[in-house]
Amino acid sequence: MKKTVKTAKHARMRSIPVILLMILGIAAAAVWAFEEIVGETGPTNETPMAKAVDVKAEWLTQLAIGMKAPNFELEDVRGGSVALSEFMKSPLLISFVFVHDSYQSDMAQATRAQMVFVKSLNEQYGSKGLHVVFIDGSHFVPGYEADSSQRINFACDWLDDANAPLLVDTEDENVTGKYGVIRLPTTFLLDSEGVVVQRWDNTANAAQLALAVEDQSMNEERGNK
Repeated sequence: MKKTVKTAKHARMRSIPVILLMILGIAAAAVWAFEEIVGETGPTNETPMAKAVDVKAEWLTQLAIGMKAPNFELEDVRGGSVALSEFMKSPLLISFVFVHDSYQSDMAQATRAQMVFVKSLNEQYGSKGLHVVFIDGSHFVPGYEADSSQRINFACDWLDDANAPLLVDTEDENVTGKYGVIRLPTTFLLDSEGVVVQRWDNTANAAQLALAVEDQSMNEERGNK
């Protein structure tokens, strides 16, 4: 009986190193997979758009909260041009959107949802000084660059009743890249000095946008007193 117990105990002792090796192997595989997906300094940007605008892992700090937004001047699809400097005395929502008319794509559906939310805020807070600008970022999505007629149709369908321009980014300006946008829609809230207050990568819901805009409007009012 004692011999049987001793044998079983030895068997368990021998199995411990095997189990430890298995655990270490699983842990090593998990670390390797994590580094492959995330990388050493942050998430990898393997979306087609990220490759197109040559945005590296450091995009997260390229235009983060608290940073001054780069100035730009882009053509409005309805004529004329618009510069960021025109809005330096009031809070501003900049939303990079997907204008190409592939209505079944995730980016197209997300853009339309974002348009509804942002337009609603424009109506609600426009009298308090909020301005809204939309920028077509589809130029940097390989195979989905919107042409002029698509942009005009988009503006007529979604911005006909809104006091907000739809601007066209270009390779020379590369505002999409300068702002570190790798998915559409992406929306920024800037204060009256052009500093980023909030950034939403992908769709920001109405409650998130409303809360941020309300807080910023109150801050601007207190600062003006």
